[in-house]
Amino acid sequence: MRWRQALLAAALSTGGAVALYTLRDAGLTLAVAVALLVYVGVRVLIGTYYRSRYWYRRSGRNTRECRRCGRQISRRAGDLVTKCYHRINQHPHGPKPEQECGWKPGWPGTRLVTRSVVARQVIRSITWQRLGVIGLAGALLLTPISISAGGALAGSSGTSAASADGASTPVATEPPTATATTESTPTRTPAVGDEYPGTPDLESSEAETLSRINRIRQQRELPPLEQTDDLSEMAQYHVNDQARTGYYSHTAPDGESVGDRFDRFAPQCSGGAENSHKGEISHSYRIYGSQEVVSTLTVSGMSQYLVQGWMNSDGHRENMLDPQWSKAGIGIAVTPDGTFYATINFC
Repeated sequence: MRWRQALLAAALSTGGAVALYTLRDAGLTLAVAVALLVYVGVRVLIGTYYRSRYWYRRSGRNTRECRRCGRQISRRAGDLVTKCYHRINQHPHGPKPEQECGWKPGWPGTRLVTRSVVARQVIRSITWQRLGVIGLAGALLLTPISISAGGALAGSSGTSAASADGASTPVATEPPTATATTESTPTRTPAVGDEYPGTPDLESSEAETLSRINRIRQQRELPPLEQTDDLSEMAQYHVNDQARTGYYSHTAPDGESVGDRFDRFAPQCSGGAENSHKGEISHSYRIYGSQEVVSTLTVSGMSQYLVQGWMNSDGHRENMLDPQWSKAGIGIAVTPDGTFYATINFC
């Protein structure tokens, strides 16, 4: 019987972890922690059910003193809570008919969760081994794994920008005009100088980032995003500008806003949004809003860092999963000291 319970708990915990990791794009550390908690929870529930059913049909073994009549009592079969069935005289004057004592331990409002058969079997089902597994899961969720700090976030949707702490701040976004500028667009490298050693291929990282976003959108039955040259140029211009001057914001030091850039690079868009991210090239770098670490030295690691970080922020997640967007453009720039800036624009 126990091996069947363990098999059922393992199947449910594994299924939940896989669903969380694939459908919600959660990190591996979070998925493992959830799997451990689900396994322990299922084992405790199953154990409590069988133990409670067994003892509910049988009398209790232990006796205790009734605080009302002072006699020894024990729980009878079919009772969830111990009850005193002794007959007592409750009328000191006049006729003295005997009545059932009826005393029960515990407070009336809490005795079912503190003194009942089910409550006792829950405690007995939580063994030291299971407490150890719960502690391990808690450590995976709460203990920092990397000494590197997670990257900051910046994002905008419509007329607001989502900051790293989830607060919404106004962003001036003028509507795009119908005329396009003929000013030349900066290329990838002039703004950042020599690339940092070990930097992954940035064009491949951009393509993998968009592919991850489209997989998430497909899981939610949303249309895929098509990468366009104008939006890619817009995103690349913004990250190059940030990498060259060192600021990190949706608004440039000269006052250029998201709306200004849409007006300049994609005037045909009637509406748009922008997500930005910042991080470092590292073997072990923590994802924003998570305890999971990835290597941003690889294409897959950098794309996971960006997409999962945006998914862990409400404003950025709303931008990525907005059904009205059909086009996108991504840009990534790396400074000589290993700091990288990433921006994706939606239209």
